[in-house]
Amino acid sequence: HPVLKRGAFKRSDHIFKTYNLDSFGTELKRIRTNCRITQKDIYEATGINPDTIRKLEKGLVIPKYETLEILSHIYKVDLLNLLRKYREDQTLSELYYSIDQSIVSHNLEGLKFLNNILESSDYRNNLLTNENELKILKTFTKHMYQYYDEEISQDQMIKTVNELIDCLNLTVPNFNYADYTNHHYSPLEIRLLLLIGLYEVRLKKIVHSTEIFQFCLDYLIKDKEETLWHIKLILKLYFNLSYNFHNLDQHRNALSSADQGIKYAKSKHNFYCLANLMTRKGIAEYHLGIDDYSITLKHAVILLEAFDDIETANLYKKILIDKYDLCL
Repeated sequence: HPVLKRGAFKRSDHIFKTYNLDSFGTELKRIRTNCRITQKDIYEATGINPDTIRKLEKGLVIPKYETLEILSHIYKVDLLNLLRKYREDQTLSELYYSIDQSIVSHNLEGLKFLNNILESSDYRNNLLTNENELKILKTFTKHMYQYYDEEISQDQMIKTVNELIDCLNLTVPNFNYADYTNHHYSPLEIRLLLLIGLYEVRLKKIVHSTEIFQFCLDYLIKDKEETLWHIKLILKLYFNLSYNFHNLDQHRNALSSADQGIKYAKSKHNFYCLANLMTRKGIAEYHLGIDDYSITLKHAVILLEAFDDIETANLYKKILIDKYDLCL
């Protein structure tokens, strides 16, 4: 499984913690031993079971607020403040990365697997994070998987768009979809807005979808952040804009968007989505009668193969043969 090969789910019961409980537990044990306090001493003074202390020190359980309050008095250290120092955003980023990789490689089984993980009770029980952000991620994954269902009805797509809008209302104050350009967004919220734009394409609202993509792109570029999330979202938006212009038969705009995306990828030394952008560039060149189109498309497939994404490379070859009679 391509998602599993990247190691994101080696321990599905622990990977979703947003605090490094292992390191926090090690520090708890260090503080306790430095204070020359035994687990039995803690039990006699507070009634906290030694087994609870052992699990905390091994990073096996999420510490309760009241437990940390009590231990703070015993250890003479603000353990709630200490816990904040062990906060990690890595787990959600890893999960988003795996979701995104499944999307880019058209790995529907990967998306289904990730959606099941998000919905599992073990996952929810072992999680210590912002519930609204998690709901956004769960909603995004669910409807991204559904997006590839060719038999989805128009009514279901409209319902989905409304669910995505409701989800944005959780974290974007006073969100109004009719006035979406006048709000502030996190990268994950932008990703949700992008997904709304994708459903708008399937609802034949391509012009409106293009406006959404352009807004998201301009918003992220203006933000001037250099995080991996921002870079990858910008590249994805260049790709989707190029594809929309293709659907609108605006092939010069499609070529321009693809070229800008390729230039941006090179400037950031980031190969994410580069093969997809080169494919869009090659197809635009084909429609514009530019002779080098086949070279561009060959480079796209070679790039996929170089990164060992053979499944996507073969898929692209099939599409190019079926739709454009191009044998690479």
